[in-house]
Amino acid sequence: MSIINDALKKTQLSFKKKKKPPEKKQEEKPADESTSNVYEKLYKKRQDQQNASAPEKGQKTKGTGKKTSTLRSAKKWLKTSATVAVCLIILSGSFFFISRFEPVQDFLRSVKKNSTSARTRIVRKAPKRRTFKPGEFVLSGTSLIDGKRVALINDEIYEVGEIINGKKITSINLNKIELRDNEKIITLRVH
Repeated sequence: MSIINDALKKTQLSFKKKKKPPEKKQEEKPADESTSNVYEKLYKKRQDQQNASAPEKGQKTKGTGKKTSTLRSAKKWLKTSATVAVCLIILSGSFFFISRFEPVQDFLRSVKKNSTSARTRIVRKAPKRRTFKPGEFVLSGTSLIDGKRVALINDEIYEVGEIINGKKITSINLNKIELRDNEKIITLRVH
């Protein structure tokens, strides 16, 4: 603004130095004065604002223009970087604390154990025991274990030669077994 104001003042002086007919000076003079008055008023207003915002004695003054904006951005950058550094220090300290402090590790292990066991827990109910009538024999299957033939009778495992309710197992085949009661032979087949 001051450059424009100075230029306007110079043009005013150059108009005054030139001698022109009085009619033209009167017509141009009010227009020039009104333009210069506007710029002078703006210049004075700006000066008043700067004087009003000027600090008192003992206070530091801030620069104007680009230096102020670079100082402000540098201050913001410093605040941001300091905040990030503090956060990183706190995080690293907490990780160190967690890795070294035994009660915290125990707590984390218990939380991890509970969360994984809750996800993978499979509830297995014990199969219901069937009840069999006295003297009833139900052959569920036969198998070969360690070179011995075994049979699953009434949900229990038996070998050749064992006795069930007074009846002796004489033979175990793939799908049937034979029981001997005195002179009577009973054959059971897989259901």
